[in-house]
Amino acid sequence: MNDPFSKRNVLVYVAGPYSAYEGKTRNENIEDARKTSVMLWEAGYTVHCPHLNTAKFDDFCDCSWEDYINGDLVILGRCDVMFLFVGWKESKGALIEAYVAQERGIPIFTKIDELNNYIVGIYWSCGNTNRLKITRGEK
Repeated sequence: MNDPFSKRNVLVYVAGPYSAYEGKTRNENIEDARKTSVMLWEAGYTVHCPHLNTAKFDDFCDCSWEDYINGDLVILGRCDVMFLFVGWKESKGALIEAYVAQERGIPIFTKIDELNNYIVGIYWSCGNTNRLKITRGEK
């Protein structure tokens, strides 16, 4: 049975650059997204990463950029928090996603320790720290 106070119940949306920019290729950005996602999964979270959900679909699928960003925003609305990885400020899509997350009140993080501390704070405020699987500052 799933413990309701497990980090695994926190759905994290990963955002950052997908398209090539400033010398970084699309494949390098997808790999950065994968590394970020793995780090979050290994930290105990459940993760959705659009980069990995539709990686290289633009080579085979007749959908527009707008189709992808609109679909991503639907998924973002179902997530609990957003995690931005390096280069997000250079990404039109990540900037839109971050703006929408902020407008919807979805917490945004760029560092794992900040995310962990936020989750600890929520569990503490609920009086459930005895069942929490992490400690403050855990990386």
